[in-house]
Amino acid sequence: VDLTRKEIKDTYIVGENAQKVPVYGFTADEEHYYALSDQAIYVAPKNGANLLDFNVWHATTIELPAMSNCQTLHYVGESLLTIDEGKEVMRYQNAKWTSFYQGDTGKVSIHPSGTYTLITGGSKGVDVYKSDWTLDRHYNLYAEDALLQGNEVWFAVGSQGLGQYNQVTGLRLHKPSSIPNLPLKELSFSGDSLYVAHGGYWL
Repeated sequence: VDLTRKEIKDTYIVGENAQKVPVYGFTADEEHYYALSDQAIYVAPKNGANLLDFNVWHATTIELPAMSNCQTLHYVGESLLTIDEGKEVMRYQNAKWTSFYQGDTGKVSIHPSGTYTLITGGSKGVDVYKSDWTLDRHYNLYAEDALLQGNEVWFAVGSQGLGQYNQVTGLRLHKPSSIPNLPLKELSFSGDSLYVAHGGYWL
């Protein structure tokens, strides 16, 4: 997507022999791109390859988690992460998937931020992990998404609105009167702007 012109720039077909397969997650490490489908995880080199050519995409030997329904993919801290059934974070390391985190169904999200990774789990709160996957801190509040921006943590706290936390002011809740009374679902920063998706049709 070309964010400047606000249009689709390229479309990659990752399936074998130009087969169009659904892609549910996309991530990258220093050398490769990874695309998650319901059939396999496909990989392509980052440098020196024409990603529009389906021949550069190949199914990896990484098997999907057994009986999985994975809808996202992240490469963080030398590990691949996915969310299975909307509630369980699975981590791929040392050639196998293991359960890493359990949250409320449909409320789990993963957000890498610099050397930290935030995982939310609805009523399970928000965990912030260091690059070595040790727990740095836990926020004990209901959240469906969370982002780290500088020294502040932002939370989508459902029907309570938007949470903003720093060590000086603590937790503050924002609920603009112009937004319908619907639960906040997802957060995203672009530059200095925070975009909030809630349960309706607004952003």
